[in-house]
Amino acid sequence: MAAEITVMVVDDDHDIRELLSDYLEGHGYQVLLAAGGEAMREMLETTVPDVVLLDVGLPGEDGLSLARFVREQFDIAI
Repeated sequence: MAAEITVMVVDDDHDIRELLSDYLEGHGYQVLLAAGGEAMREMLETTVPDVVLLDVGLPGEDGLSLARFVREQFDIAI
């Protein structure tokens, strides 16, 4: 890959986060992992990824609410 692309994976399931991380890193992507909405929001304060892979069924603040937040604040693919 010419330019490094950063992918943020937001999922409450540790195994799914790790599986996606291993796969994406194996294909040359930089990966950020967040277990939920609070962690995602904290990361977005310092690092804006190129794309967010977001679990819609997150406990607490669900993925649809987080997607609206991302869409309002950033120009990021979801």
